[in-house]
Amino acid sequence: MIDKRIEQAKKLHESTQALDASLDAFLVRNPEFVRRSLASIGLHATNVEQGEVFWDPEGHTLLIGTDFLDP
Repeated sequence: MIDKRIEQAKKLHESTQALDASLDAFLVRNPEFVRRSLASIGLHATNVEQGEVFWDPEGHTLLIGTDFLDP
């Protein structure tokens, strides 16, 4: 599935405006994440459209396409 994950990573890279807007909306809905930094997005799920967002100093949430899901 590495080729599919590479394609998904490219899609995310090309979708920075949508990701920014989704992240802004996520932070409004989840103010406890405002002081955290987005550390990385893992693309290791069986569903290549799903990413796992890791926050610094703690926490994780899901990303489906360009939509940040509430924890």
